[in-house]
Amino acid sequence: LELDQNCQFDFIAVYDGLTTNTGLIGKVCGRSQPKFESSSNVMTVVLSTDYANSYRGFSAQYISAPLPGPVEPDTLLTCSSDSMKIVLSKHYLASLGYNETQLQLNDPACSPVTADSVIFSFPLASCGTIKKDEGQSITYTNIISLSATGNIITRQKSVQIIAKCKMENNSTLEVIYVTKNNVIQNTTAVGRYNVSMSFYDSESFSKPVRQSPYYVDLNQTLFAQVSLHSTDPNLLVFVDSCTASPQADFGSLTYDLIRSG
Repeated sequence: LELDQNCQFDFIAVYDGLTTNTGLIGKVCGRSQPKFESSSNVMTVVLSTDYANSYRGFSAQYISAPLPGPVEPDTLLTCSSDSMKIVLSKHYLASLGYNETQLQLNDPACSPVTADSVIFSFPLASCGTIKKDEGQSITYTNIISLSATGNIITRQKSVQIIAKCKMENNSTLEVIYVTKNNVIQNTTAVGRYNVSMSFYDSESFSKPVRQSPYYVDLNQTLFAQVSLHSTDPNLLVFVDSCTASPQADFGSLTYDLIRSG
């Protein structure tokens, strides 16, 4: 990247978390090759460039290391715009008196992958997942049932692990809440949909514009495409507003191209 003592022209910025609001770990430019360590399993890497002086670019490698301190949690839920992933420790299942052969989702045909942990990973709109539209958010819920096999009379508790992915328009934080009750283990994670926007060079929408910022002439037609990347076929993208401004921070002087749809 471009060499500059203050890394203000072309640089890489590394943030300690899911967004650029979570604390800057450091900046990189020139030929330096520093190492950064995040405090969690999430890191945000941003490439910022200006209009002048192009160089070869950058490459990065990463490794993951276990966090010091307590052992991994008994349950873990990860939500993306495409899928839901539930991880259960074998130790936790054993503490309830069950093993991985006694688990099933709402759709029993969806089976887990078992290694060090038991992992269910499946598209949001599959495996019997129940979808509920709540206005500002959409919740996807699936239930892992634990039941004894082969015995009609049992002294084991009937356990359900309820996993909910709550997808919000403006959510940037993933939150995991685990109750300590052995009867109902309720795990919730909040995610957000993966939406992208691109400019194209013509009305055929075949060749996206890669350079940023994208300079256009007065009265030049702009071709923009907004896409939703999700495995749920019943979701649609709605463009609520589109605003133009001569100011980078979209201050008081603005012009509405689209307002409230």
